[in-house]
Amino acid sequence: MPEGVGTSVRFQDELPQCCEQRRLRLPRPTQASIDVRGGSGQSGFWELGLDEWFVRVGVSWWGDEQALVEAVDLHVGGTDDVESALLAHGVSIDDEEPGTAWVGEQVLLVARLMSTLAEAAGQRFISDGRDLLEAADDAAGDLEELVGPLVARPDDDDDLWSAGVIDAWPEADMTNAVILLRSVNVTPVMRGHLLGAWVAAQAVNLFDQGSTLVATKAAPLDRRDAIAGLDYNGELTPEHAALWSAEQDRLANHWQTHLGLRPMSDVLSILTWHTSYRNDTIERTLGLWQ
Repeated sequence: MPEGVGTSVRFQDELPQCCEQRRLRLPRPTQASIDVRGGSGQSGFWELGLDEWFVRVGVSWWGDEQALVEAVDLHVGGTDDVESALLAHGVSIDDEEPGTAWVGEQVLLVARLMSTLAEAAGQRFISDGRDLLEAADDAAGDLEELVGPLVARPDDDDDLWSAGVIDAWPEADMTNAVILLRSVNVTPVMRGHLLGAWVAAQAVNLFDQGSTLVATKAAPLDRRDAIAGLDYNGELTPEHAALWSAEQDRLANHWQTHLGLRPMSDVLSILTWHTSYRNDTIERTLGLWQ
């Protein structure tokens, strides 16, 4: 059961010893923001026709700093260095903007379809599903698991998308771009505030081109995210396989509930949405932090 493409949290093993019995919980931030890096020529994906982007999520507790300090003091038993205590829990205070703390990141790939400008700039020209699948396969083997169910097979009516995509989104035959939500990480002490869903929604909003297919695979990024204490990469026992499947189901439900993505009828762990269709759910999530 491969890991890689997915939407989950993978910081469990990085938390300090003080969280073994009781995990630090921080108060809800008063503000959230994003920082975007990547794009043209930034990675090996680019020449394959895939723009790789990294969207960091930052938070602040403006006007409520005392609640943050009290939460940290209560957890660690008192400290004169709140910033170091936060860093040990995956919360990094920005050196240039002391009021901002970085707590997670969304990684995504964007493919522009039938773009002669992208081709002129040196990227692979992606005109149909086969081109997209070849690009994903050349980029990283785990991406093929996400893209494979999306694209047309030789006996499908459409040149770009599989029957499952067209059945769910009939307007998808007119698509300008593809957004592949590859992974999202949020430090565990900031879970429960929907920051992962919010940064994913922000990424979709940033890179939507009006007629875009959005897709992700609901899978933990690491086996230990689904199976606590697992320290080997061999075949899973039936009990472990059930835990893995349950975590996939939980993540799929999360992205349906907070992003409005729909599972494909033949591959339930692959979720999609086409932006030519109104999505009230993702609009509500975008409005969580203004």
